[in-house]
Amino acid sequence: MRAKLILLFFILVGIIIVFSFQKLPTGLKRKITAIVPEKVKETIEPNYYNKVPSYLVNDSLHYFVQKNKIIKQKKQFKTTYLKAKTTSEKTKILENASNFLYQNLTDSLIPYWYGTAWDYNGISQKPGKGKIACGYFVFTLLRDAGFRLPRVKMSQAASEQAIKSLVNSKQINRYSNISLEEFITKMKTKGNGIYIVGLDNHVGLYQVKNEESWFCHSTVIYPSCVIKEKAAYSPALQYSSYRVVGKLSDYETLTKQWLLNEYINLK
Repeated sequence: MRAKLILLFFILVGIIIVFSFQKLPTGLKRKITAIVPEKVKETIEPNYYNKVPSYLVNDSLHYFVQKNKIIKQKKQFKTTYLKAKTTSEKTKILENASNFLYQNLTDSLIPYWYGTAWDYNGISQKPGKGKIACGYFVFTLLRDAGFRLPRVKMSQAASEQAIKSLVNSKQINRYSNISLEEFITKMKTKGNGIYIVGLDNHVGLYQVKNEESWFCHSTVIYPSCVIKEKAAYSPALQYSSYRVVGKLSDYETLTKQWLLNEYINLK
């Protein structure tokens, strides 16, 4: 009897902790989550994080620093590109710039947004502060990575219209009424990189890295915040009958627009 009471006590304590955790500020959640073993995190919040970088803190200062590093490097790429004399030299610079840009987008900017609350009208521009809708999450990120674009207009536009503004029509693929498993298989054949994916009523960023596929988005579905989840377990991807995909990385025209600081209009 005593053992049952003790067990019940710990169950109640656990329930209280879980509910209390959900009400904590995002920054404090990050600090707590950073010291929790990975296996425990996967049990409590499956796919909530891929891996939480140790530099995550409860403010926007470090995010601002990371943005400035990307912009500074972009200027260096631009200077080198304009001095290049051959097509092969310019192509190599664009390739290096593309690798730098999208690695820093996924590794240095996106993680700061993990746990930022979702809201249909969310327009936050600071990770961990306020709330953010799916479109605003994607296009705020791209703006902060150094793209010049109409953040508000693209965030409010239909996802396919926004994708067509960023990616050449030949680089866009559309998939209707196919299983999630088949979709993931098709995406792997397109190679490593980061893609923008528009769903029936949603938009997010899709990453392919070797044999792993991830979907990063601000989701209304639990836990109702910005998450990076394994594509195979993403309800948003699972239940959308239409998926339109444009590859952002390794795309010479888009990288060149970023490097030369050209403005990208909503078409």
